Amino acid sequence: MVEILGREQKIKLLQTFIRRGLSEGLSATRMYEQIRGTALGIRKKDFLDLVRGIRGVQKKAEDTIKYTRTEYLFPKGVDVVDWDLKRPFLYRFSVLFEGEEKPRLFSTYSDRPMLVRDALESALSTIEGWSEGYKEEIDILGKDIVSIDILAPAVSREFSPSWLKRRFGF
Repeated sequence: MVEILGREQKIKLLQTFIRRGLSEGLSATRMYEQIRGTALGIRKKDFLDLVRGIRGVQKKAEDTIKYTRTEYLFPKGVDVVDWDLKRPFLYRFSVLFEGEEKPRLFSTYSDRPMLVRDALESALSTIEGWSEGYKEEIDILGKDIVSIDILAPAVSREFSPSWLKRRFGF
C-alpha cells in the first residue's frame, strides 16, 4: 500500500531539504529541479515562497548574531543542530554534585545569545528554583555543587546563520 504524504509532512521534509541545499550553496531553482516529479512535488511559486521564508529566518538570525560581542562566544564553540528547539539557543551544563562520580547534564533555553556569566547564573537559579520534592526525586537534595562545566551551546539550524558556520567551522 502506498502512503500519501500530508501537506505538513511534505513541508517538514521540504524545509529540511531546503536547509541542506542552502548550506551546500544550491540555488532555489536547482533545488526545485531536483524535487520536481517526486512525491515532494510542489508548485514552483510555493516552493520559492518556502525558500524565501527559510532564508528570511536565517538572515534574521545572522543579523542578530553578526553584532554579538566576543564575550557572548563560548570557548567550546557552538553546536548547530537539527533538533526542534523551543527557543533558538540551548545552553548545556555538566554539573558535578557532592558525593557523585559522574556529572549530570542540565540545560536552559534562551531567545538570544547570553554571556557565559549569565548562562551560569541561569543554570544555578534553575537548579536552586526546583522544589525539594523534585530535588529529592533526582537525588540532589542537600548536595552541594562541586563544579559546573559549560558545554557547547546548541543553536537550531533553523536559526543558524552562515556566520556561525564560518566562525566555528560547521
